Amino acid sequence: MGTIEQLFGSPEKIRVLRFFLFHPSAAFTPEELQQRVGKHALKKKRNLTDLVDLEAVRIEKSVETGETVYTINGDWLLYHEFRNLFVKSQLLVERDLIARLERSGKIRLLILTGLFVAEPNSSTDMLIVGSVNHKTVTRHLTAFEKELDQEVNYTVFTNTEYNYRKNVGDRFLYSILEKPHLVVIDVTDRPTPARASKKAAVKKRTVRRYDKKTPTKKSSSRSRRRR
Repeated sequence: MGTIEQLFGSPEKIRVLRFFLFHPSAAFTPEELQQRVGKHALKKKRNLTDLVDLEAVRIEKSVETGETVYTINGDWLLYHEFRNLFVKSQLLVERDLIARLERSGKIRLLILTGLFVAEPNSSTDMLIVGSVNHKTVTRHLTAFEKELDQEVNYTVFTNTEYNYRKNVGDRFLYSILEKPHLVVIDVTDRPTPARASKKAAVKKRTVRRYDKKTPTKKSSSRSRRRR
């Protein structure tokens, strides 16, 4: 059986290969692979053995624990070709996800980080700022997770909460902005329709000041954080 036939012999094998390619600097024990990739993908031990036989995956001994671990072989002849293929495939899925999210409400800021930019230490994968339907967002992201076999941790802020966090130098928000990220949507510098329509009619308004000593309303953000 040739290399191509071995690789595309089963969807589960492709799933395992894609997981390794998106975690190029990590090594996993068989137990960790089952947790991350799923028992179904590794139900047939041959799926992993074939990747080892093809020299796409290497077997090593952990320096710290002495356990047997598996890692992607960066010197594999087809490493760059398959990684580029999977990256482009994910970009198409991400584009569809973004289009669906845009229909979930009025998004003023959409930032992709974490798994979208290969930043494993990020506290979230997606930041959404605006007025959105949370159930719709969750439904779209759940479908996205099933398609890519990866969990997406996301955070949703209202416009008010985002502005408050930005003004006080919120650690969580700036941890996102200071790490690698992609800004997909950003209209935060534009006035909201409500403000624009009332601007000429309002002569005087109360300015509410937020600082660290001022109590604020209960946070309305929704998030799913990494464990």
